[in-house]
Amino acid sequence: MKSIQYRLSWWLTLLLLLSTSCQREALQRGEMPDTEATPDLTLAPNMVPGEAIVKLKASADHSSESELRGLLGNQLRSLTDEVKLEPIFTIGGAYEALQREAGLDRWYKVSFDPSTDLSQALTELQKSSLVEVAHGNKYATQTAATYQSAPSLRAGSDTYNQGYAKFTNPDPLLPYQWHYQNEGSSNDPFFLAGADINLFKAWEVETGKKEVIVAIIDSGIDGYHEDLQGSLWYNPEEPGTYGYNFVANSPYITPGFHGTHVAGTIAARNNNGIGVSGIAGGDGTPDSGVRLMSIQIFNRDNYPEGERHSAPINDIAKGFQWAVEHGATIANCSWGFDDQRYNNNYPVIKDAIQYFVDNAGVDPQTKEQKPNALMKGGVVIFASGNEGLKNDLVFPGCYDSVVAVAAFGADFQCTSYSNIGDWVDIMAPGGTINPPTRLQGGILSTITSSFLDMRVPGTNLTGRDFQFPGNDKYSYQQGTSMATPHVTGIAALVISKFGKQGFTSEMLKKRLLTATKTIDFRAKHDNKWRDWLGAGYIDAARALEEDKGEAPVMSEITLGEVGYQKATISWLPAKDGDAIDQLASSYLLTLTTEGKEPITITVPNYEHKEGTAIEYTFEKLEDGTKYHLEIEAKDRWGHSSKKSTDFTTKENHAPAITNLPATLPVVLSKSLPFYNLTLEIKDEDGHKWKLKEAIKQDGVKATVKENSIELLFLVSDIELGEYTLPIVLEDELGKVSTTELTYKVVNYEPVKKIADFGTVSIGRYAEPMQVELSDKFESPSGLKLSYAAKTSDSTIATVRLIPGTTKLEITPKKVGSTMVQIIVSDGTKEFTSGFTVKVVGSSEAAREAGGTFILYPMPTEGVLNIQTGTDTAMPREVIITTLRGELVHRQYIDRDKDGISHVNLKKLTPGVYRIHLGKTIRTIVKK
Repeated sequence: MKSIQYRLSWWLTLLLLLSTSCQREALQRGEMPDTEATPDLTLAPNMVPGEAIVKLKASADHSSESELRGLLGNQLRSLTDEVKLEPIFTIGGAYEALQREAGLDRWYKVSFDPSTDLSQALTELQKSSLVEVAHGNKYATQTAATYQSAPSLRAGSDTYNQGYAKFTNPDPLLPYQWHYQNEGSSNDPFFLAGADINLFKAWEVETGKKEVIVAIIDSGIDGYHEDLQGSLWYNPEEPGTYGYNFVANSPYITPGFHGTHVAGTIAARNNNGIGVSGIAGGDGTPDSGVRLMSIQIFNRDNYPEGERHSAPINDIAKGFQWAVEHGATIANCSWGFDDQRYNNNYPVIKDAIQYFVDNAGVDPQTKEQKPNALMKGGVVIFASGNEGLKNDLVFPGCYDSVVAVAAFGADFQCTSYSNIGDWVDIMAPGGTINPPTRLQGGILSTITSSFLDMRVPGTNLTGRDFQFPGNDKYSYQQGTSMATPHVTGIAALVISKFGKQGFTSEMLKKRLLTATKTIDFRAKHDNKWRDWLGAGYIDAARALEEDKGEAPVMSEITLGEVGYQKATISWLPAKDGDAIDQLASSYLLTLTTEGKEPITITVPNYEHKEGTAIEYTFEKLEDGTKYHLEIEAKDRWGHSSKKSTDFTTKENHAPAITNLPATLPVVLSKSLPFYNLTLEIKDEDGHKWKLKEAIKQDGVKATVKENSIELLFLVSDIELGEYTLPIVLEDELGKVSTTELTYKVVNYEPVKKIADFGTVSIGRYAEPMQVELSDKFESPSGLKLSYAAKTSDSTIATVRLIPGTTKLEITPKKVGSTMVQIIVSDGTKEFTSGFTVKVVGSSEAAREAGGTFILYPMPTEGVLNIQTGTDTAMPREVIITTLRGELVHRQYIDRDKDGISHVNLKKLTPGVYRIHLGKTIRTIVKK
């Protein structure tokens, strides 16, 4: 939303029957060019032949008009013979210093032969070293609209309010002015209670003061209208006149329906028992109500053929100057131009607007606020226009120095005809007469008598089809032209109430643009243009709120559900003692965490109720992160209070492969056509997951199942070599894990046996014995080996592979011998080998050991078991030496309950040693 913008809704608007949209010029979407930019006028339509508007450079000497005329004439010599030069603005008098400071003295109208090519003339003028800007001149025009037949409003139709109770001589048509106070309709659901400007509550505070002068820059106001008598400003310099006619260059106004309708909305006399009410039309006493200045830039109704429809641009610009220098502080502009493509052709209008904004209410001598002025600076309010444009820049409404008004209807909907965009500032009632049988949906106000006989181009309709039944002085009309005076009238009430020394136009604009209904207007409109409707629906009562310095009292924050990336919080509406609804106007939520930019959210006070919690959910947060939240409850004036809290989001874990092969790379043999590998996937948080990046390696295909990924390696299609396959997983919250699976494709070589088992002896009562099979076999190709084992007699000994290892476990059962068969597979072929396991008892062990000892297991990995026969004594000490007799281990031993002694050789280096058992010496092998 830009600072302010509006549109010139000159014509009848949809209701007014006369034209489609306030005459205005629309800027195509894009950056607002600088005033100094050279406009492209090559194709601009409807330019006045033989006329150009130029702004001289500040450095140019323009003290002599004759000299300037000669210099510019020389510039155009090749195109035309005679050149005339005249200032656009009136320079001199009390305001001369301000005029020159604003650069108004540098604007001139250049006239030449009308047959001269205008585009070439402008090009030549722009080449002059004297000229800063050159553009064409033109008149504001109307565009015809089409209408269906519109039967007159039936007498006795619905009213939408009960009138204002404090008016003792009530205006009879006020109950039909839903746009002021809408209590809804039991007969027509189109009329929704509250779709208005909440005027009655505002009237309890202010109805308007005569010291406030509003310039209506439009067609002329009908000074003889019964309901405008007493609301006109009169020029003390020209007795009997109430403005200036820039169409006829005369102080005498010739009325037009459009300006008269606008005037009635702003300041039709109140409490006079006649017709309608005006927003700032007073309370019925003679000195109450604001005063209206008519700056006529459009011709009268039904003007004769041959007369111009409007003042040209140079005179329209002069109207702003005239209004400022005669005391106006607000300008209502329901108009524009018809050439949207040439939006920046008129920088002279910008300069004129800026002169009004900067100098209204300013003492030209001191440049401070006039002693008798209620406000320093001026506010210019423009209609956004009626072409239904969406985010196209429309001039003058899009100009930053104005307030731009879009229109809404009695159903709270922004009207289809209203131009909207990010430059629109606020919405006000503009009315909707569609279908045409519902005239009451329009804006009811004053009209000229000549309006009744005006005909809508291309139809058989006249103004009578839109008059209030039985009263030819009032009519329903629609358009942003009608919305704009609602904002202007409220602005006039604000100045009437708060105007004094030190009150400024910026203060007024702030009040206007923060005076909105607590209704979520965005929720009522399409997502595409929710942000193109300005601050919302204007509320007159809120515009008159007083700042008593009370800050809203922020309540404690309640944490709701805090998830991985979302967190819901709530709080009770903050109480504010000096607000109309006793509540804060908005809440600023600031969420911070270390290393990140703060997140700021504004939550407006939309239909909040005391005691009913307000809830907000933050989304797209970081998981497992601590956040600090501060909520600042604010009122319109900047007073505030804060509360804060902390919370931490849940930590999200990425999906992971749980069975990645322990040994990598995975070796694939060329002897096999394919190889299957199933990867089990688990998400610790139970989130759904997906394979984020597709497998794109030749010869590898992936199939995603619910909890796994099945990889198929087409080995025959893969070249020999080693590869890395990235497996990228992502859960539903965006958490990602990447695992690199390496694999190698090799030529096949069979399994080899690299060591013998020998005969394995184990005592009957010995603990199970383990044999490492990977020490006995290898795959020259590097393939992963798997093993199986079985025994010929499981009553003597049982065998099993210890899960997750390559160790074979032998468990003795009874004395005897059995064959153990080992089956080794490399995934391609199987290799079979075997060995004998002998389970021995005590006496047999003695005999096996030369009548003395049995040692097992042999070879040994860690603990050597020693058994003796019944006729052999177990020595108290065991000595182990190298084959050369070097002592490496000495240990005292005892028998266990089974008569077995145990020697711990785990720290012994693998090799061949001698064990000394008393006088017996044996050879042992340590693995």
